[in-house]
Amino acid sequence: MKNTTLATSLILILTPLSTASNTLAAPSDSDFGKGDNEALQVQQSHTPSVVGTWQWSSHRHEENITFRSNGTYKSEGDGKTTSGTWKIVGNQLFQKPNGKAPIPASAIVFEGNNAFTLDGAFRYTRVSR
Repeated sequence: MKNTTLATSLILILTPLSTASNTLAAPSDSDFGKGDNEALQVQQSHTPSVVGTWQWSSHRHEENITFRSNGTYKSEGDGKTTSGTWKIVGNQLFQKPNGKAPIPASAIVFEGNNAFTLDGAFRYTRVSR
């Protein structure tokens, strides 16, 4: 039963996402890092830009992440640094760390221009543009 649930979740993540006038498919590995692609332009025309440096913290952890307009990112926190590529399709943030498998998609909800929430739990605030 566990494997069936996981498979169903993965299928749902990879199912094409729709916007009001555009249908966008989840990115393939070759799409990551293309900051000027059509899907990213469509998404950013409807929401605030995620490009810039953001901070998330809790009582035990802190992370700073910089999303660049060329589709790359750098994350620093808990003594570790990670870099890779990113893409937003619909309301899903996709990240692929360099040399690793893609991170499962996260639902991204913008709260104005200076904050967003990932998966309804992790709130990031803008540090700089």
